[in-house]
Amino acid sequence: MKAIGTLEISREGIAKAPKRNYQLRRSVALSAALIPIFIFSSATDAALYAAGVFPPLGQPMAGALFLLSLSYRVVYGAACCHWIVRLLVSGRATQCAAAFGVIGLAASTVIPVVMWDGGPAWYSLAVIAIVLPCACLGDSNQCGSTDVHNESMLSI
Repeated sequence: MKAIGTLEISREGIAKAPKRNYQLRRSVALSAALIPIFIFSSATDAALYAAGVFPPLGQPMAGALFLLSLSYRVVYGAACCHWIVRLLVSGRATQCAAAFGVIGLAASTVIPVVMWDGGPAWYSLAVIAIVLPCACLGDSNQCGSTDVHNESMLSI
């Protein structure tokens, strides 16, 4: 393989980016993906509090409102995963979606544990449980697909 600038050309003549650039892009993309989810979820929470849909802070919230909160977190999680996988990490989409799910799982486990008394136990557990399905929803290749062109979710 011969290196030309930032491209490597194999014997077959196919140009590809060096592996280190891909790994750096993937690490930055996966870390950055959590920020919009947090921002969108927090902004939606604030808007719903301001609109009077959610009760004032410190007052108990009905179970249906926790379900509403969970539903837009699912949408934001899947949308951000899709955005990261498609726009920032063009190769190995399923692997990146799975890695994003694992990183999100770690973050989503810490937050409910710290804020356990902030709502019903089912909500805290549901926030943790939705992370990996959201990552698979965000990957339009469908995590674990049997298509030979898709990467296995297990080969992170």
